[in-house]
Amino acid sequence: MLVAALGCLGPFMFPREGYDRALAWSRLAVLVWIVLVFVAVIIYRKRGLWVLLGLPLAFYQPFMMVILVLACSGPNASCP
Repeated sequence: MLVAALGCLGPFMFPREGYDRALAWSRLAVLVWIVLVFVAVIIYRKRGLWVLLGLPLAFYQPFMMVILVLACSGPNASCP
């Protein structure tokens, strides 16, 4: 859950350095979380599925970036 939370809190950890470092941090945390899920499922089988509780936290930042890109690339270009 800590790795998933770090992926979600990337922009809040680096507020002054811009979003490049925050996005890189979020991507790294998501990749580490995915590896942890696979390792937990391989080692513990069904008991390792509890790691999936971190899914909303881990994928929040990448999901929001995809939504932002889709909103900005549309015909109305309603960028925030």
